[in-house]
Amino acid sequence: MGILDGMGQEISSYEEGFSFFVRWWNRLARRVRWIVKGTMGGRRRLLVEICWRLGDEVMALPVYEALKKQYPDIILGVQCHYPDLLLDNPFVDEINPKDMEPDRYIFLRHADRTLYRPEAYARAAGVPLPLSRPQLYYADWSCRFVQELLIGTDPHKPWVAVSTGASWKIKEWRIEYWQRLCALLRAQGFHVVQLGTSEPVLDGVVDLVGKTSVREAACVLHHVHLYVGCDSGLMHLARAVGTPTVALFGPTDPDILIRNDPGFFPIRAMCDCFGCWNRGLSKQPGECIRNQPSCLDTILPEQVAEQVFRILSESKG
Repeated sequence: MGILDGMGQEISSYEEGFSFFVRWWNRLARRVRWIVKGTMGGRRRLLVEICWRLGDEVMALPVYEALKKQYPDIILGVQCHYPDLLLDNPFVDEINPKDMEPDRYIFLRHADRTLYRPEAYARAAGVPLPLSRPQLYYADWSCRFVQELLIGTDPHKPWVAVSTGASWKIKEWRIEYWQRLCALLRAQGFHVVQLGTSEPVLDGVVDLVGKTSVREAACVLHHVHLYVGCDSGLMHLARAVGTPTVALFGPTDPDILIRNDPGFFPIRAMCDCFGCWNRGLSKQPGECIRNQPSCLDTILPEQVAEQVFRILSESKG
């Protein structure tokens, strides 16, 4: 039986493709090969499995660098759902390798919800807590959407990217608030582009919802001046490309996900049950302990707009 992802859906791991006996034998064989090859100076193959959600795979990126620093001569393969995150990554040798027989296997598709996520990944990988933050290493940050956005626009008017979606409904902000926020941004002359997968398109924005690959979304985020969203994969992607990010939090605690990042500006819901999921108060993913549609209603559009204006004003100075 597979484990459950953040949406409560069952997903299988690499090892579940084998019977119990074969799995046991493979683990023993890997342990022996890892020791023997290390002693003999052979090139060892290490497979990391992280097939999870976009944000979880972004947060795992520093682990690959840490593994390469600890074992410089390994061939590092990564099994993932989002290979675009690993393009041009100098620490990853193989992306979604086929028929790889690893000498060591690391399973990262699990983390204690009360533990700082990079620390959970580092423990699972057996490496020190990485000091670096997640980042992408694209050699080319261009794509057709970037060219379409930049051509014919006033270079003195900032571009702000927004995304309304999240993996759980209770992590989302109401659409009316998004509409008000975008109206406030446009009133200041800002260009607004909306990213996402299948969310309702907001009024007066450049609509890229459901139109971009992960790489294209990363390129757009790399070129805009600021990103606003909920706790979501695009929030993590925005920080991985170096874009200042304003993020809205309610059932999850930003300190579990991102720390010591000067470009990350979380806004917390004003409720005494804030961060219920990471405090162990909620039993199921996406479940509100008070049966409310979302606790983000305590965050007002004017509050978010003020934060956006402040960040962009300081970046100009």
